[in-house]
Amino acid sequence: MALVLLENTVLVFQEVKEDVFNGVRERINGKLGRIRTRGADYLFFALLDAIVDNYFLIIETMGSKIEDLEDNLFSGLTQGEISQEIQNLKREILRIRRSIYPLREVINRIEKSDSELIENKTKRFFRDIYDHVIQISETIDIYRDMIWSLMDMYMTNISNKMNEVMKVLTIIATIFIPLTFI
Repeated sequence: MALVLLENTVLVFQEVKEDVFNGVRERINGKLGRIRTRGADYLFFALLDAIVDNYFLIIETMGSKIEDLEDNLFSGLTQGEISQEIQNLKREILRIRRSIYPLREVINRIEKSDSELIENKTKRFFRDIYDHVIQISETIDIYRDMIWSLMDMYMTNISNKMNEVMKVLTIIATIFIPLTFI
């Protein structure tokens, strides 16, 4: 998705038909709030805010997946399934991280810029978005660490099971090797 702010216009380019702008559309159509009385810079803010708010839903879902995976890890779910789920979560986290970090830089630049396209009274709203993006970014880093911890726990579980098997094999070998020798 790309947003372009011009003097009295905001252009939105999307790769997919679905978007997160229903709340903004409702505010425009329902003549609710400041969105109808402010300029294009405020609309630009509202669109960015809708995108960032959607990330909160995504990371909330991600947190639930991580908690479920942790529960499954200790409940004895098939090892192959856990390994695959951990890998999928790692990929998802990395994909989200790759999209949120550039957004953080962009919003920081917007907030600190002296552009005539953004009024000073609208800049304070961009600070709020920036704080949200920082919060999302920190949460993503925490989830990434949790996923690595899950992978470590998974490997520890596999190692413990292999140790149990080795104990049994050692006992069997201790009993049968002398008998075979005799």
